Amino acid sequence: MMTLGEEIKQAREEKNLSQEDLAEQLGVSRQAVSKWENGIAFPQGINRDMLNKILELKMQETEETEGFPESRKGSAAWRIGWALAAVLLVAALVCGVIFVGMIRKQTGNSEVPAAEGSPALKTVRFYDKDQNIVDAEALWYNAARIEIILLHWEGGTPTNVRIFRIPAGSETMEQMELLLTKSIPDGDEFVLLDAEILKNIGMSNHLFFELDFGTEIVTSEEYNILYDENE
Repeated sequence: MMTLGEEIKQAREEKNLSQEDLAEQLGVSRQAVSKWENGIAFPQGINRDMLNKILELKMQETEETEGFPESRKGSAAWRIGWALAAVLLVAALVCGVIFVGMIRKQTGNSEVPAAEGSPALKTVRFYDKDQNIVDAEALWYNAARIEIILLHWEGGTPTNVRIFRIPAGSETMEQMELLLTKSIPDGDEFVLLDAEILKNIGMSNHLFFELDFGTEIVTSEEYNILYDENE
């Protein structure tokens, strides 16, 4: 049975991609890809989802032992490591209970509010037809090269994502145009958008994204977009 790392390596080689090529498409370091393939670390979240798409894999969010060689799973060192981790976890839980008890005594048994992460747009990436990242040149992205737009967020799931554009040179809200609204399934952490809408919006525009989290709307920075087929 192949390990997870071996599956990633085999799929990468079948796509004729080097570790550097794959790392560039994911926006990570080559060392990160090497660690995944050698079972030292595991792709999580957006990296796992993008690997599934690029390499046509079907990785799921599993236990961290998934993908380790059987000999390593059953070794004495492996068992000792997990036993030590369990002891440390229990100790941390005990300390946490004691700490919460102390806080409640000081605050008249009031509940300690749980810290919640605020909704945020973490990543905006543009990809070409070969799933390579399209970088800006002199602060402008060429829409003629962009095929896919990736948006990755945290702090919840937006009900929908909207794309707006303002023609370059006007810079007035009166000229703002809604290009796309896309509903997002609950629980999703990212969305891939078809960039075909960028092909017919004129020579140069300022693009920005809105994520509607219901109680809060998160707006991205502006992205300068031009259309140049001759590049």
